[in-house]
Amino acid sequence: MPKGKRKGIRRGTSSRPSSDDEMDTPDNQSVISSISDDGYFQPIAEEGTNYDGDSGEVDESANQQNFEDGIRECIDGLCEKSQQTRINSLTLLSKTLSMKYIYDFLMNIKFTVVEYLTRCLKKGKGDEQALAAQCISHLCIQLGEDSENIFEDLRETFLYMLNDQSTPVKTRQKNFLKPCLREACTFILMEIKRND
Repeated sequence: MPKGKRKGIRRGTSSRPSSDDEMDTPDNQSVISSISDDGYFQPIAEEGTNYDGDSGEVDESANQQNFEDGIRECIDGLCEKSQQTRINSLTLLSKTLSMKYIYDFLMNIKFTVVEYLTRCLKKGKGDEQALAAQCISHLCIQLGEDSENIFEDLRETFLYMLNDQSTPVKTRQKNFLKPCLREACTFILMEIKRND
């Protein structure tokens, strides 16, 4: 009798039962990000309207809370596995930092933001590195003289990336890393001269 053709024995029809450990692993779960959704993050409500579109008084504390929650989601998006999610988060964070002055909020989460941006700058590729450099320059401008330590920590990384031929050209080219480094240097020097 050929193998696998024995009477009464069915092979391959039953599957092994899954254990609870397999169901809980993050590798088996799907991650969906709402950061890439353009209409999701509304940092500033239009004057005279709330987020529902009704006219009336805008609740400033609710507006500020929604804004801060959106920024926190952007920052959390910097830790995602997907490179596209990180790029979307960096783009949104860059727009937000260039749009509104949020010094007090950033001082509370400064170390977290710097750590995540540094990780994107060092381990990212191409667009991710360029956007991380842009976010770092916006962060330095937001924090003013409190950003001196950030710049000192990242100065060698910036200079290494500018001189390293293995760094993608798009990251090193004039539209990304060089202006970010120039802005950060200029702003830090202005702060130092102002304090003297």
